[in-house]
Amino acid sequence: MDMGNQHPSISRLQEIQREVKAIEPQVVGFSGLSDDKNYKRLERILTKQLFEIDSVDTE
Repeated sequence: MDMGNQHPSISRLQEIQREVKAIEPQVVGFSGLSDDKNYKRLERILTKQLFEIDSVDTE
């Protein structure tokens, strides 16, 4: 599919996917407890991305 003709919603979802993929190594490599500072940071980033996905207009 030509990126120039792609629906804005698809483009935004792909952008979010790239952002999540960028922190995947940190998530996979995390070893600690849910009250660790790094855990909270990763949780905050992923929650923000989830809200971004929810806000994408699918119409």
